[in-house]
Amino acid sequence: MTDGTFASAPAKLLGTHREPLEALAATNRFVVVHVVFFAELREERLFRVRAFFDVYGAAVALGVLPRPGTLGGRALLLLRGFGLRPA
Repeated sequence: MTDGTFASAPAKLLGTHREPLEALAATNRFVVVHVVFFAELREERLFRVRAFFDVYGAAVALGVLPRPGTLGGRALLLLRGFGLRPA
């Protein structure tokens, strides 16, 4: 999608978590990370490109955060100040 000055493109990064990442041990889980690239165009060329990753979704897929709708997910929302929500 573009308007001539800016362009955006969604993508998915696919992989298996086989190596440690910082303090997170390898889980051997398959991970799909959604990303949106946002680019500024000048003279029909890429001038500046930004990437926005769904880090929350990746953390859920790796088991770092609980899945939404589970007891753990509702507890996390409560801790973040959203209060109790119906299931």
